[in-house]
Amino acid sequence: WLARRPDWTGAMTLDDFARRFAPNLLVAADTSVAWRPDMLDRLLETVPDVRVLHLTEHPRSWCRDTAAALHDRLFIAPDYKDYEANPPALDPQVAWFRVHGNIARAMSGSSPSEYRLQRVEALLARPEATLASLCEWLGLSSGAAEIDAMQQPERSIFAGFGPNGAVYGADEGWLRDPAFARRLASGERLEGPLEWRRDGKVFAPELIALANMHGYH
Repeated sequence: WLARRPDWTGAMTLDDFARRFAPNLLVAADTSVAWRPDMLDRLLETVPDVRVLHLTEHPRSWCRDTAAALHDRLFIAPDYKDYEANPPALDPQVAWFRVHGNIARAMSGSSPSEYRLQRVEALLARPEATLASLCEWLGLSSGAAEIDAMQQPERSIFAGFGPNGAVYGADEGWLRDPAFARRLASGERLEGPLEWRRDGKVFAPELIALANMHGYH
């Protein structure tokens, strides 16, 4: 399909999909765009009616889980390391700050209809109310059947590994156990030594300021 359209840009492809599937909405669960400010800016310029749902998790729980997942990897991307340490230390706070900081900058002047920040802790604590509110924001039905279906993602045709050449497409941990059952621990704090560091390091002041802006303490 792509080989027959070698001159198409990404924006042209999205526009074609939008026409094909209208009135359904296109949903892109994409974490890669937020790594690069230029990609975020290009998305906002080429898709002016895009709505951005920004999911966040407390940096301590996210960094702790990410550090555990990367601990035994032979290759760890530079954005997950602290190069001020000698030798460089695994520290996912660099990635958390970069991704969420890029989104905050790009969406700073957006209206509530264009951008919504959603803490995943609130979603998991009160799924029915939060999912209903998200549906209303998107202009979708928020009936009992729809809310129930969204809490059973394991029923989706995408709830599992794909064929060769397209194995993933979602978080590997979720693909192995695609259930809406995880509850994040409450009471996470920004202060104090980081469990994944052996040198007593704490969160950088810049990260704490950004996390405070997103409602974390």
